[in-house]
Amino acid sequence: MKKLLLSLCLTGLISLHVQAQNMIAKFKYEEAEEAYAKNDYRTALSKVEEVEKLLKSSSPKTMYLKIISQQKLATTDFAILQNLRKNCGEYLSKYEGNENIEDKFREVYKISEALKEYPATEEAFHEMGKELDKKKAAEKAIVAANEADAAIAEKFRSFPPSLDGVTVGMERSAIPSSAWNYLSYKEPFDMPKGYMGIDRDCILYIPKFKTMKIKASEGLSGIYVEKATGKVAGVSKKHMVSGKGGTDEANATFENLVARMKKNFGEENVKITELQQQLTKKASAYTRTAALKDNSVSGYSIILHIITYGGVLGTECSVTEEFSIVKFKKQ
Repeated sequence: MKKLLLSLCLTGLISLHVQAQNMIAKFKYEEAEEAYAKNDYRTALSKVEEVEKLLKSSSPKTMYLKIISQQKLATTDFAILQNLRKNCGEYLSKYEGNENIEDKFREVYKISEALKEYPATEEAFHEMGKELDKKKAAEKAIVAANEADAAIAEKFRSFPPSLDGVTVGMERSAIPSSAWNYLSYKEPFDMPKGYMGIDRDCILYIPKFKTMKIKASEGLSGIYVEKATGKVAGVSKKHMVSGKGGTDEANATFENLVARMKKNFGEENVKITELQQQLTKKASAYTRTAALKDNSVSGYSIILHIITYGGVLGTECSVTEEFSIVKFKKQ
């Protein structure tokens, strides 16, 4: 009788222990699922392995969660990659024909097929990892650039591209009548797509011939109107023009406009370039340009142009401000 009672007690204790183990395994599996949902794949993998250790066996549920967790880590860990290959093979072999897990079986099959693209040796795996790191860095740089572009675009909206009342995007009919006091409305210059590398068909309104004198040329110097839309695609204005000297005035005008540009768009978004050219034995040209680094938003620029003729002709200076969505490809 004593032996029977002892046996029953032991059986009860074992049963309770098994129930406790099953309950703990259930909790750990739930923790594994929660970790996976939070993209904490290493914790998910660790928890599901604890579940299998407690139960001393695997199941379709535990193996599936283990496989999809390993898949997220396999691109950076060769040991996990190898283990993932093994687990996929075991899962496909063990649970083939189980209709209750058809969707998950299909997913594991696809993971298994995708693993064939990964190197079989650790050395080759690390080389592939370096290439992936370069790709991720490039993608990160693109995201950062897009964010910077968006920031510039927002600043651009708060800094209207308007020169003497002419704004990029406005209808040609809305151009102020004062613009035609200087620009030729009746004799525009045709700019077909491809001409000088231009990216669209435009009409260019330029100063009237009779007004093209050094001092008189201060003011609007050009308006591009896109033929397809009839809207202004670009506008430029000469803020300062001087002959036989005036370099100090030109430089001061340029610096003032650039300071305003930097204030609105941020100094880090403005790029300044310089170009020195020898035109003849005596004549040379100097160009200094301030432009937005991101010209996908708009081609906004300030241009200082100084031509030195030498002798009695002295110098000719000009400072031009330009807003444009027209692009010119290099020929």
